Amino acid sequence: MVDMLLDAAGSSFEWTADEPPNQQAQEFYNIMKAADEPLWDGCDKEHTVLACVTDLLSIKADCGITKEGFNRIISAVKKWLPKENRLPPNQYQCKKLVKGLGLSHVKIHACPNDCMLYYDDDNISKEKCDVCGHNRFKPGNRENTTKRLPYKEVRYLPIGPRLLRLFLTSTTAEQMRWHKEGKREKEGVMVHPADAESWKEFNRLNPDFAADPRNVRLGLCSDGFSPFNMGGRSYSNWPVFLVVYNLPPALVMRDSNIFLSLLIPGPNSPTRSIDIYLQPLVDELNNMWKDGVLEYDKFKKQNFTMRAALMGTISDYPALSMLSGWSTKGKLDAFKKNTIETDGPPRRLSGQELFDRVSLLQQVTFGTKNKKNIPGFGETHNWKKRSIFWELPYWKDHLVRHHIDVMHLEMNFFKNILFTLFDVKGKTKDNAKARLDMAQLCSCPHLELATNDKGNYVKPHATYCLDKKQRREFCEWVKNLKFPDGYASNLSNIVDVDDGSFSGMKSHDCHVFMERLLPTAFRDFLPNPIWEALTEVSNFFRDICAKELDPVHIEKLEKDIIVTMCKLEKIFPPGFFDSMEHLITHIAYEARVCGPVSFRWMYIFERCIGRLKRNVANKARVEGSIVEMR
Repeated sequence: MVDMLLDAAGSSFEWTADEPPNQQAQEFYNIMKAADEPLWDGCDKEHTVLACVTDLLSIKADCGITKEGFNRIISAVKKWLPKENRLPPNQYQCKKLVKGLGLSHVKIHACPNDCMLYYDDDNISKEKCDVCGHNRFKPGNRENTTKRLPYKEVRYLPIGPRLLRLFLTSTTAEQMRWHKEGKREKEGVMVHPADAESWKEFNRLNPDFAADPRNVRLGLCSDGFSPFNMGGRSYSNWPVFLVVYNLPPALVMRDSNIFLSLLIPGPNSPTRSIDIYLQPLVDELNNMWKDGVLEYDKFKKQNFTMRAALMGTISDYPALSMLSGWSTKGKLDAFKKNTIETDGPPRRLSGQELFDRVSLLQQVTFGTKNKKNIPGFGETHNWKKRSIFWELPYWKDHLVRHHIDVMHLEMNFFKNILFTLFDVKGKTKDNAKARLDMAQLCSCPHLELATNDKGNYVKPHATYCLDKKQRREFCEWVKNLKFPDGYASNLSNIVDVDDGSFSGMKSHDCHVFMERLLPTAFRDFLPNPIWEALTEVSNFFRDICAKELDPVHIEKLEKDIIVTMCKLEKIFPPGFFDSMEHLITHIAYEARVCGPVSFRWMYIFERCIGRLKRNVANKARVEGSIVEMR
């Protein structure tokens, strides 16, 4: 616990302040001093009051010891220690000592049908859901019980106390100003979101917020995960993370700067009703924008009012629909043979224009049992709701509000290429339906389905498909690859040379393949026009995902990738081009406007979700052991 505390405070934590900090900051300083206070004079340095108390409370929690039993243990331990020991005399004093260490969280009851929360003044005392009428509490076995169990409970972790800790050390407090005062080695090169057009436009529209570099810029990410194994029961939790963008590039995506702010329980995905659960977070963000919170800046040694703004969301494609309110499902228009298309791309709407449109949308009734769409959905628009983020007064000032996750896009794009080249049954985009579409949409008669003497359909071999010998040679080449430590996983574990196939490929494996191995891997197997088009895609992703971006070069990529996609449309069947392939034309614009991709992809958040999943599993095992002991 002491190590965790020191990690949270930072290695350069200073215990004293030249000017008196505010009360909240001073309480934390007092706790930090207790971390160095010896249990008794003359004992070893590692035997501190805080270390002893946290060990005892951990044992109490793990073993289910009652309050009376814990107090008896404390009494016995104090008898064994020297008389001048500083161990608190009971459980109350122990918890009071460590109370300031923890970051507070709020348990909010929710309707199990995702209709409403029981958390504000109007709803906190209600017994039933206003929308579906479902009871708030489960029926109890004892009528006189004062602690009733709700059907659904959400954990909300306020972000204010977490941001407070960032300013309590002089080093971190100074780093929180880097986005404005940090030194860039190369002029005109984007290495941080603050160097991009969207950040600068937001500063221009909100000069009072931009005037103080200590005001915090945040990014939000949400994704679902199952806390149980694939063989277990179906269940989906939805955590919501926040990331701080003020810090230097090397620190922004560190684990210590990723905050879990909300944990939405399952068993199902909240879909568009996620807005119900985001309400406490949006309310706090609104308060931090309008009124701010009192903070103590250890670097400047002064109290100040800190404000915060959400700069955008990060999510995979299905979650993007949940957060933005715009449906990502539906049919896509396709070009047809013998048709000349003269219309240009649709105009990008400004934030004010979007705000004017969503303001006209009818407010939907949330809940899993309320699936009625807004009038005109699927015909004149694709809006499923007016997103809760439009309640933020500055949301319309962003050039891009919901970012496309390049991690999932790159992975899905590469798998579509690989499975099509390998003609993997059930996964290839060159299936019988795609060949039937070619007869209507493309002028490729040599690839259309034909019939044999028995009247069965036969799929002609395509030049972009590898035969079995080529697949085995490819897998053998991959199996013998050697990489520096930490560069990539052991790719030999995902290939089967005898069968000429891949299995268990992770997102980072696809990242390495797409950006580094693709041009070399297929050089000897594909005709030159096909290889050149795939190499252009590989180079595009490598340039987009670089740590440093040249706006001029990125602007050129915006135009070049359109030509590259046209080349691919002349090679692959129409079925190859799902939503992932179409999104590639947009990520160059996002990179130019929002800065390096590494600040907006989900690698770090996926690792956070992995740790959260392991913690949930460990807690379940501990609770199961306690039940068995009882």
